[in-house]
Amino acid sequence: MPPPGFTPNSIHAHELTAPVYEALEQAARVGRKPQSGMWKRFQTAVGMLRHDGQWGEVIPPDDVPEYFRARYHATNLYCIDLSPTTRCFYMVADREVIFLDIVDHEEYDKWFPPKGRRKRR
Repeated sequence: MPPPGFTPNSIHAHELTAPVYEALEQAARVGRKPQSGMWKRFQTAVGMLRHDGQWGEVIPPDDVPEYFRARYHATNLYCIDLSPTTRCFYMVADREVIFLDIVDHEEYDKWFPPKGRRKRR
């Protein structure tokens, strides 16, 4: 079994995306579906990240979309599936896990198209 990754000093949403995560939490609290399931999965991911700050799927540095580089100055990127159709992204900076965007599969496919379909943007 490989050794665990680093333990982050903090885990939080980026200031530009914090309202999105807050809205997801509020929707889950009032029992809206599928938000409740996504919020539970998000909480599970946060728990995993407390023990291994690099727990998500690693996006190779050359494949980090320009969107994340320009908006968040991301030089590294990780992806977590919150549902079959929803992904969330995070980066690691100065031993902090910082959650970025939550996107549907259509947006995800624009950044990471299935092989042979279209060029990466």
